Amino acid sequence: MRKILWSSAIAVTGLVIGGSAASAATQPLSGRFTVHFPKAGQQSNVYPCPTDVFCGVGSLQGFGPAEIDVFDSNFQPIPSSNCLSFDKEDDIALLGTDSTLVLIGSGMLCFPGSSGNVPSNPSNQDYGRPSFWTSNLNVDGTRSVGIFSGATGTATETFTVAGGVGTWQVTGTLTL
Repeated sequence: MRKILWSSAIAVTGLVIGGSAASAATQPLSGRFTVHFPKAGQQSNVYPCPTDVFCGVGSLQGFGPAEIDVFDSNFQPIPSSNCLSFDKEDDIALLGTDSTLVLIGSGMLCFPGSSGNVPSNPSNQDYGRPSFWTSNLNVDGTRSVGIFSGATGTATETFTVAGGVGTWQVTGTLTL
């Protein structure tokens, strides 16, 4: 009887441990996305974004080609600096699928050398003023869809702009 109970306890423990491992897999989160701005001060992306959305294209490692849609808001000056704080949401949609990873958080935007204070060129030929953005984000599994539905995790995102190119780098962990 004791052997049967002991064997049953081991089997149940194995099922619980095995079931947990199979249902939640943590992996690195890594993505790189690029936006190319047109010349002549046109404030739109060369890649066709949804209306009124700032976006870029690239890939999410392990998942393939993706688009990042960025929604920044609530910009507030940070005293005694050339920086602003902001709130943000990033939606990373895997191209050709119905899967979207939603990241929510906050960040800081800084303009090196006070480049954000340079007046606009009257001939409207300036674009791509240098800036550096950093964000700390959390995966919102309740709003993520497809393979990302219910996901958890955290990410750090950097976005740099120089000339007519902006590049996002997203790194962190993702549990599916």
